[in-house]
Amino acid sequence: MNNLAMFNMSKSAGIFFLLLGIALLVRLSDFNYRKKENACTNNITTPHGNAALKSNIDAFPRQLSTLSEIVQHYCPKTELNGSNNKNVEEQKRISAIYSELSNLEMMKYCGNMTFLFGKDISTDLIRYNEFLTHLLNNMERKLSNNLTSLATKFGIPKEDKEKLWKEYKEGIKKEFKEVNDYYKRICKDYENTLIIPGFLFNIKLQKYINLWRKVAYRTEKKWSDTFAIRTSKYRTLKSKS
Repeated sequence: MNNLAMFNMSKSAGIFFLLLGIALLVRLSDFNYRKKENACTNNITTPHGNAALKSNIDAFPRQLSTLSEIVQHYCPKTELNGSNNKNVEEQKRISAIYSELSNLEMMKYCGNMTFLFGKDISTDLIRYNEFLTHLLNNMERKLSNNLTSLATKFGIPKEDKEKLWKEYKEGIKKEFKEVNDYYKRICKDYENTLIIPGFLFNIKLQKYINLWRKVAYRTEKKWSDTFAIRTSKYRTLKSKS
């Protein structure tokens, strides 16, 4: 019995160290890949141009993830069409977002099959948070363009437009408090983690992405409707003049 117990313990330890070795290899490979691609920067740069973009867009065509859905909502692929968008810098910015999307999706996929170290979890959380911040900026850009279009069309005074936009900026902080609090909670949960199965981290990560989407979509609709309602009086005044 003692020999059998020792054998089982040795077998369990062997499996653990095998998985640990795989985790090390996967994370080392991911580290080298990140260095080579330089994908995770504050500005999200894409050095390889349209060829890399095309391969990245086609990398996950069969299953639309939540993150992919969010990206396509705020950065539609149609905006990459040269005939529709002549702004080169804008195309680079959008292509960089799709490039980073592919990198994040691959990281999440690989994470399901290996272990993650605490330091890697912290890095990945920051990377996802920065990516979602870029998408939030896209949402704000979309709402700002909508308000500007209404202001131009119906002759809304500049002061009133700026007041309404300031109201939005103050409101969105309250809207996203729930998201920010959840993100901080995840960071705290893993601050002392040494190593965990990647799929466990991905469960919390997915909840964070789902919550972000729910709040972002709700906020976008709320303020899009608010802009339309609050500018309706100017539509009435213009129709009477």
